[in-house]
Amino acid sequence: VSEGERITLTLWFSRDASHDEDAKLLKSLSDCFLSSPTHSIASCLPVLASNNMYWFPPEEASRFQSGFDICSARLHVLGFDISTTEECCLSAPVSACNFLKLLKEPLYLACGGELLTCEFVNILHALQVVQFYYWKGLQLEPAELKGPSINILPLSELQRQKISCLKALLLKDVQLAETLLGQTTGKSSQRSFDRRAFSAVVSEWEAYTFRLLKEMVMSLPCWRAHQSIFTAFNLE
Repeated sequence: VSEGERITLTLWFSRDASHDEDAKLLKSLSDCFLSSPTHSIASCLPVLASNNMYWFPPEEASRFQSGFDICSARLHVLGFDISTTEECCLSAPVSACNFLKLLKEPLYLACGGELLTCEFVNILHALQVVQFYYWKGLQLEPAELKGPSINILPLSELQRQKISCLKALLLKDVQLAETLLGQTTGKSSQRSFDRRAFSAVVSEWEAYTFRLLKEMVMSLPCWRAHQSIFTAFNLE
């Protein structure tokens, strides 16, 4: 071991119900399912937490002067860039904090100098689909690659400038991001991009996520009865 840090994990046991995290999560899930429908894919789309939850290192999450946005960094080490419709970074100085807000809005991905015309609702949606692509998409057989492929367009010079601008704002320490996160991706980002597989994965991710949601909805009454979260159903 050449470098690192020592971390101590402390556990304690309490009969105080106010410390029961399962109960808090169950209440949150119940409220969520009551307030929003669970029969459409829209209910499966991820929602980002506050901006500082995704900035590393945490001590820079109020100034954003160094470090990187974790979602942007993970996409970077997997070989993808972010493209938005905003152009303000080209016309006036802006802070990373302002552009972190844009990551909660619809955006596109670029890969290998080309723009994927598939729109994602936010960066977390894009990241989950990309990770699912490397997890499942590259294992798909040719017969499983059904449906139309997403359109891919060459990046214009303006789009390249916008992508570079975003990367400079959100990945202030590219080397640190690649050192910390590149180890988790192995050589996957070095594989050639398969447009047909990625197109299939977009719908595959939706089906997989919706199945997990149905499993959660079916399990919720059982969880509430026992005031604990555990594997109650498996729809595989």
